[in-house]
Amino acid sequence: MPKRIKYDTPPRELVPEASDCPPQLETPQRSAIHAVFYFCQQQSLKCNLQAIHTVFGIPKSTASKVVASGQCRRLQNHPTVPNTCRGLRELTASDANAIASYIQEAPFVEKADPWQDLAERAGVVKEYKHEARASNVQFHPHMIQERVTEVTGMKTHKAVVKEKHTKAQISMRLEYIDDQLELWPKKEDWRCVLWCDELHWITGPRWPKNIKRDAGEAAKYAKDNIQYEEQHKPDPQLQHHFHMYCVLGYDFAFAIPYNAGNSNGKMNTKTYINTILPALQSYILEHGKPGV
Repeated sequence: MPKRIKYDTPPRELVPEASDCPPQLETPQRSAIHAVFYFCQQQSLKCNLQAIHTVFGIPKSTASKVVASGQCRRLQNHPTVPNTCRGLRELTASDANAIASYIQEAPFVEKADPWQDLAERAGVVKEYKHEARASNVQFHPHMIQERVTEVTGMKTHKAVVKEKHTKAQISMRLEYIDDQLELWPKKEDWRCVLWCDELHWITGPRWPKNIKRDAGEAAKYAKDNIQYEEQHKPDPQLQHHFHMYCVLGYDFAFAIPYNAGNSNGKMNTKTYINTILPALQSYILEHGKPGV
């Protein structure tokens, strides 16, 4: 005679996963409910839905539906019973346009969110779950991106980063431009002008966001697609900086690396007078001034 088998806990396959909503039972769990009731009836033993819940952790309402169905297998897995459940919906062109429209109207901070989150906010999911606190079935993010790109041309791009200016600064600079154009309206008037600026390279963690937007220059520089410098906080301790001072003019180009001794590479008077001006003067004397 075989030794007496003793179970301290039910086999794992017979216990549904813990969840806040009613579980979707698999074939082994459904079979266990029918087997217990059948065995108890044949042996004239008392058994009820509460006992099933106590032993297996299956809610009484769920066990009641399984018993009423008379089937051990789910409809999706049954070889003979027709499956009346509708198939999962596909991502249509209308869905792709709905997602793209939502992204276009969304604020900048949302455009860097995952495709699945943006699709759900646009009302596009693979299957809705109406049970309390149940998560909807999502399309795969690659499918969403490929379909939206195919239909609308929208895809992920690196955001353009710009310095944030106040309205007063913008107004003052535009007035300066108008004044200068009145003095020198022709392009030939500007051939003797040198354009100077600092050029900074940074290696380390990347802080510009990857955002979803349409292709093209118009969408690239659209107001809602620009990441302003106030929206990121790069850590100087994790980045390596390389700075150059560049000068461009008519048939003229000059660049020199410099170290201002600070963490952000901003030019200071000492560096400009002692490093930049002597090198620039020597270069102009050697190559000639621009516009001549």
